[in-house]
Amino acid sequence: MNQSTLFRSLLGLGLLLSASAAFAATPVGLWEIRSYRESGLNFGTVNQVCYLTNGTWYSLSFPGANGEWFQKGDRIRSTAFSPQNGWNHALFGQFASNTLFTGEYIGFLNNPATQHPDTTEKGNFTAAFISRICPPNPAP
Repeated sequence: MNQSTLFRSLLGLGLLLSASAAFAATPVGLWEIRSYRESGLNFGTVNQVCYLTNGTWYSLSFPGANGEWFQKGDRIRSTAFSPQNGWNHALFGQFASNTLFTGEYIGFLNNPATQHPDTTEKGNFTAAFISRICPPNPAP
């Protein structure tokens, strides 16, 4: 292989890798999350959520609801707390594209009588991308 061919091959590989990195899925920004409860996957709620670069998020639909998230590859995991009703949630999802991720969730309340969490709901969700720019957090 001559130097010119090697250079073109390396340049092509570099362009391919940089293009794929530029289009990597990220949850950062504003998303609309729709939940579907078991059993039967009946429609639950719609929640607009802003995922921040620092690994936290806040809800626009339920002011005060917030949590943390992290991503490994195309998988996203998120925890949530809603002070309005004391609910905790955990979401486990995977990107289907740069503008859609889906997965499963579980919600629970801490039961003061038993000191154990009581499951309140479980199901599936879809998250559709809205914008990279988030409105301000409505919570004080």
